[in-house]
Amino acid sequence: MGQGQVINRECNNCALRFLSTCFGSTSQYAQCQESAFCGVTNYILGNTIVFARYGCIESANCNLTSQSGTGALRAITANTTCCNTNFCNGGFTARAPHLAVLGSLSIFLLYITS
Repeated sequence: MGQGQVINRECNNCALRFLSTCFGSTSQYAQCQESAFCGVTNYILGNTIVFARYGCIESANCNLTSQSGTGALRAITANTTCCNTNFCNGGFTARAPHLAVLGSLSIFLLYITS
């Protein structure tokens, strides 16, 4: 690699993964800034991963475990891990339909069943 060449990692991107489905991301892939790594933050309740986030993570936030939330939500632990190669932060299933589509489908189903 040439001197002074900037490496921008490409990562899997998902704002919220719940039950193997991605919600809230406009793109399945993200290109990180030079100081960021690909990573996953798992939100864990007890021994169960409740939901996860995939994407670019600043190096200062890599490989950390912390309590998240307040009150009853304080029982959720956030565990962030990072990796340094393209798309090393795992894959996931296809995205969920847009919320507007889900809302419209729900209203339609309520209409035809009433």
